[in-house]
Amino acid sequence: MATWRRPGGGRHGVWSSSRDAVMLVRFYVKNYPTCAVLGSRFGLSRTRAHANFYPQRALVEGVLGDLGLMPARDFHTAALFQPSLAGAEVIRLEVTERDPQRPGDPDLQQEKYRGHQQRPTLPNTVISNALKSIFSVGRTFPGPPHDYHLRTSEFAPGIAWFNPLEVYVDWGYPGIRKAYPPAELKIPHNRPRQSHKNPTPSWSEEENRYTPEVRNTRVGIEPAIGGMTRYNILVHRSRNRLDGFADSVMAICAGLWNLNGIPRATL
Repeated sequence: MATWRRPGGGRHGVWSSSRDAVMLVRFYVKNYPTCAVLGSRFGLSRTRAHANFYPQRALVEGVLGDLGLMPARDFHTAALFQPSLAGAEVIRLEVTERDPQRPGDPDLQQEKYRGHQQRPTLPNTVISNALKSIFSVGRTFPGPPHDYHLRTSEFAPGIAWFNPLEVYVDWGYPGIRKAYPPAELKIPHNRPRQSHKNPTPSWSEEENRYTPEVRNTRVGIEPAIGGMTRYNILVHRSRNRLDGFADSVMAICAGLWNLNGIPRATL
């Protein structure tokens, strides 16, 4: 008589320490291997490696949270958000995007289609500073929303979220000064386009001085966001279909990147 094992039954992997579990998660997000490769690295079968990875994400999030390294998320008032920016004087707002699995359903493709990228993407808003620290990672949205709409959906307009900081943004945030009037926002000027009325477009003296200054400062802040791309799980096309996985792994990678900036002697 045939016997069937119930879902989740059988022997589970046993970890000698929580450090092993953290190392498994770090290895996975850094290299993004298949479960067969992950299992061979940690002495587990393919199925057991798959079963053990997902519960360990919560453990890693807890460890990074206890160290104060997880990015801020899900805040509804400036009073809850601003403590996460403690010690910062200059920050940058940026949207980073990842490639999901391309859905077979045309309607689902349209939901995740990002116009300026001309492909489906998963965007997140990231706030970082010149010390390469990541303060906040917004929730993962399907492709269509514009960068500006991502920001206003997470930070309601008319509230002093970013005072008294200098905030550097790119051209993807038109109208942001009206949405957050008291904040000191730095946006580079677009070079004027050539037209019949303006055959020789050029910047004014003020724009010519201001725009390179803004760009140079933004370049100094950008390595924090680029640092997260060291984790291959954010670079390669996502193979995971579990609900909420793409969102949680983005925050974990930000926390691990923040961990890299801490001297080992202090841990």
